[in-house]
Amino acid sequence: MPPRSDPLRNPIGDWLDRGGPARLVLACLVLALIYLATGRGGLYLATYQENATLVWPPTGLALAALLLGGLRLWPGIFLGVLCLSAFVGSPLSLSLGFALGNTLEAVVGAFLLRRLTSFNPSFARLTDVLYFVSLGGLVCTAISASVAVLTLTSLGELAGHRVPFTWLSWWLGDAGGALVFAPLLLVGVQGQPRFSRLLRRAELWSVLALLAVSSAFSFLGLLDESWAQLLLAFLPFPLCVWAGIRLGPRGAIAASFVVMVVAILGTARGFGPFAQLDIHRSVLLLWAYLISLGMVTMILAAAIAERETAEALSLRTVEERRSLELNVERGRRLEALGLLAGGVAHDFNNLLTVVLGNAEILAMELPGSAHYARNISDAAHKAADLCRQLLTYAGRGLSRTQPISLPALLSELERLLKVALPEAVRLDLQLADVPLVEGDSSQLSQLLINLLLNAGEAIGPAGGHVRIRAEALALPPEACEGTWVAGELADGPWVRLDVSDDGPGLAADVRGRIFDPFFSTKGPGRGLGMTTVLGIVKSHRGAITVDSQVGAGTTFSVWLPAATTVPGVPSRSVPGAAAPRGGTILLADDEELVRDVVSKHLQSAGWTVLTACDGEEALQVFAAHREAIEVALLDVRMPGRTGVEVLSELRAQRPALPVILATGFDAGQLEGVTGVPILSKPFERSELFGVLAEVLARAGDAGQSARRSPDAAAPQAGPVHRPPRGPTRPAGPISRGIPSAL
Repeated sequence: MPPRSDPLRNPIGDWLDRGGPARLVLACLVLALIYLATGRGGLYLATYQENATLVWPPTGLALAALLLGGLRLWPGIFLGVLCLSAFVGSPLSLSLGFALGNTLEAVVGAFLLRRLTSFNPSFARLTDVLYFVSLGGLVCTAISASVAVLTLTSLGELAGHRVPFTWLSWWLGDAGGALVFAPLLLVGVQGQPRFSRLLRRAELWSVLALLAVSSAFSFLGLLDESWAQLLLAFLPFPLCVWAGIRLGPRGAIAASFVVMVVAILGTARGFGPFAQLDIHRSVLLLWAYLISLGMVTMILAAAIAERETAEALSLRTVEERRSLELNVERGRRLEALGLLAGGVAHDFNNLLTVVLGNAEILAMELPGSAHYARNISDAAHKAADLCRQLLTYAGRGLSRTQPISLPALLSELERLLKVALPEAVRLDLQLADVPLVEGDSSQLSQLLINLLLNAGEAIGPAGGHVRIRAEALALPPEACEGTWVAGELADGPWVRLDVSDDGPGLAADVRGRIFDPFFSTKGPGRGLGMTTVLGIVKSHRGAITVDSQVGAGTTFSVWLPAATTVPGVPSRSVPGAAAPRGGTILLADDEELVRDVVSKHLQSAGWTVLTACDGEEALQVFAAHREAIEVALLDVRMPGRTGVEVLSELRAQRPALPVILATGFDAGQLEGVTGVPILSKPFERSELFGVLAEVLARAGDAGQSARRSPDAAAPQAGPVHRPPRGPTRPAGPISRGIPSAL
């Protein structure tokens, strides 16, 4: 069965849907009055008895009314037929038969078109025309003709030899009424193109004028019967074809309607090329003329409209594909910049770990140099802040992720945000009860401030509104025009944060570059504010969309995943913390200077340090000292096997082994890592000892028992011990290459 149609909404259906029974009764009464008026006019066209006409306009009215307003309007048709029959003096029994037939005709036709086909009353597709002509114009009208002839025959009003012609005349009259009047009513309510645009076209009025003149000369007796009269009768065909091509379904149906009305009126009055024949031929030829003209016009108009729709869809598909390609290219460019920034920041964090560690060692071993060591440490911390900013641009900021309430965060920032905006700009907060999001409160605060400053600068001194609202959604945004970082996002749940302004909007070329580093439309400034926003969104595994048109303002929508679990356990700095003395620790890091300075810190606290320069060596060291090793400190990013892969192997062999991960990237970017403390480089001695104490405390009695086991062949504290293995990594300068991403 074809899908049930979902026709365009129309004023009649909407008006009835918004009302109650009283409105429905009123609609039925109005329909009955209109049916009576059109039926009275239709009887003027009677050719055989008083009830059989060349064309019966009420059939088109009834079918269109039920298609637009629904089957609930059938009482109006039934009442209209009864009133019309009473008006012409038909007996009650005859009137009831006619009312039943005409009502069933419209109800069955509307039901078949609305429920069993994909008919759309706008006639914008070829199938719409074929469905309407076959079901609404030819099949259903046979019901009224059959019921009427049966009623006339059963009541003795119709002789047997007249039944075939009466049935044919009745059926042709109803079919003509449906095919002539219903399409005009349907497209008048919900067709294309718009009336306002169509009526402004001089082409429409020129075609209608030519059709009216040619039809009048042919069918209204303005010419004597001759070949010219017959020629003018077919002149409307090319004009209607032109209307179908140029003016769409509305214009084409209006043009053919003008010709049909003139032909019907003229033939009924005895004028025109069809009126000179006997009644049988006259009816058949007129009907064939009307159907041919209407069918050709509607089919051509629908085919043209369908082709234009397909072309528009194809063009839109091409534009969307181009947009996606631009987004992919833009994403690759930003990803390349992110990898560069992230790689540089990662290497610098390794270097800064060495600088901070050696500064602390210098301060401990040479008390007189404490002032200089503190200066070195302060400079290293400032450099670490710059590295964090670089990682933020790269979307790998060192996030301390936790469940965050956006309404609470916005409430805390409200005063600061209002101060940051120009005086003429008003801030409206629409805070809904949305789920918590997983993120870094400081970075999300920076994101909001950057978006607010951007919106305030866009509005300028003229004043306006900046609105912030949040809502919960089940699905992430689609990757389309104006969407960034929306490649592989989970289905949900999500929280969307909208920042809208009343500014002048963004041109297409500006929208495409708004997140590019160092791009700015304001002159002064570094042009990194929106790049920072994009980096924060990337580090939170979210997406951001931009909706803006010139003169219509701008809306930035930030999509953040709702909080479910927090990946990893970021380390906490514990000033002054001391690591437990005695024991063996496995230290794996691909930077020799990092291994050296971390080893010195641990050895100074009484730890025996077993080092490895990559993941494979770390597994070899662990295999040689499986029972002695009490803690493993692994760098995440190492050649060969990464720290996360080594962690998986160690857990498979000793599930209870305490493990610490160290990384120069974002602690929240480690996929599939849970319950593992993470040291963010660069770290100080106190942070190292604090997280070490934390992980040993978690190990509890099992860890203490492992340290006191008499079977553990633990090396004594002393210089760094490296077990026999394959070729070692030669000492040398620190690698300055840009490593690949995690």
